[in-house]
Amino acid sequence: MDGLLQLAHRQTRLRHAAETLRLAGPLAVAQLAQMAMGLTDTVMLGALGGDALAAGGLGMMLYVSVTILLQGMLTSVSIVVAQARGAGDDGAVAPAYWAGLGMSLLLSVPAWAVFSLSGPLLRAAGQPAELVRDTAAYMDVLRWATPGTMVGIGLMRAYLPAIGQGAVLLYCGSERISSGQVLTSAKVSWPRMRATSRLAVAERWFSAMRATAR
Repeated sequence: MDGLLQLAHRQTRLRHAAETLRLAGPLAVAQLAQMAMGLTDTVMLGALGGDALAAGGLGMMLYVSVTILLQGMLTSVSIVVAQARGAGDDGAVAPAYWAGLGMSLLLSVPAWAVFSLSGPLLRAAGQPAELVRDTAAYMDVLRWATPGTMVGIGLMRAYLPAIGQGAVLLYCGSERISSGQVLTSAKVSWPRMRATSRLAVAERWFSAMRATAR
């Protein structure tokens, strides 16, 4: 009897581990994809010189810090959706999704404001004038990626695993890594720092559209 109980407990632990990996795996790949695109930006900016790399690095740190802070509010979508599905109330899933989408767009507004004021904010923080100028130019373009980031990364990372579609993040993550490799190899074709930020904007909107289309 004890042997059967131990076997049952072992099988339960294995099943829980498998379920955890099934849910966490796509999220891990999505995070790796995000890091891969950050590496792409670094390589492309590094080819433009130390000043461009410093401005792009500072701008991206500001961008990531603000968006991650706001994306934390979107994790509530996964809780509401998971509870609704667990209770068999599938009718509550769609309203939760649309509420999350609206919240994503609303949260883009304060992020946009911070990025638009990056120049004065960095100047007030005592950053060098040239670095402030270049970072503000970078953020003037990168801010257009904010809604795509909030929807494609913030909302979808919370919503898709809650409905059992976390594998979609695998597909999107693979595409982001592939696009990062292509852009890195083509970095010599993009001579200006603003072009690098435009590529980041396009990538984030593409990722958002791919995730929501599935």
